[in-house]
Amino acid sequence: MVTERRQWAAVVADLLNPGGQFYVHDVHPFAGCFDDEGERIIYGYFEDIDHPFVYDGEYTYSDGDKLSSTRTYEWNHSIGEIVTALIERGLVLDVLTEHDWTAWQQFPWLEKDPSGRYVVPHDRPCVPLSFTLVAHSPSIT
Repeated sequence: MVTERRQWAAVVADLLNPGGQFYVHDVHPFAGCFDDEGERIIYGYFEDIDHPFVYDGEYTYSDGDKLSSTRTYEWNHSIGEIVTALIERGLVLDVLTEHDWTAWQQFPWLEKDPSGRYVVPHDRPCVPLSFTLVAHSPSIT
């Protein structure tokens, strides 16, 4: 919950040198609210559970070897919770962009476009599927 989010932000901040940059591109927290089919909202957007979601699967984000450890523990944090945790650790937000595409077929109805991204078909409402965040650690003056 709040503790895990703050611990995550502390690790990010501690790993950055002054002037260092943090970049993340991830699944949008709103997209994480849907069932596996992407048809119904079954999870809350805001951090409202006291335990992680536990998943077992052999997926990877590349065409490389399958993972040997397949269990993941995940929490859904809103965009505001993520940004606030980083700012509380002294990072400066440079860019926050929400995307209507994702790099993998999260839902069966997503369509692959010519660039290789998975997008919402034109006959469905457009929702955020991923986001990019760039922040930096201030330089020492």
